[in-house]
Amino acid sequence: MTHKSKLIKLLAVLFAFTLVAAACGDDDGGDSSASSSDEVTLTAEGGSLLETVQERGTLNCGVSGAAVAFSTLDPSGNMVGFDADFCRQ
Repeated sequence: MTHKSKLIKLLAVLFAFTLVAAACGDDDGGDSSASSSDEVTLTAEGGSLLETVQERGTLNCGVSGAAVAFSTLDPSGNMVGFDADFCRQ
């Protein structure tokens, strides 16, 4: 294999990697940080998150429904998938 053909193959691999990386990017152009209306208070006044969960007696678990095989809605409207099953346990 000549030096030129090795270089062409390397450039092709780099180009393919660049395309894959670009396809995985976020295209909304917005700020990904949570807005003030999306913020949730995780701790009680002066307490830790662990203390809050222990006082409540339950650990709240949620899924987005947007990750195929992890959490999606089935035809009857129930959440199914790994995350949904994990939260039910």
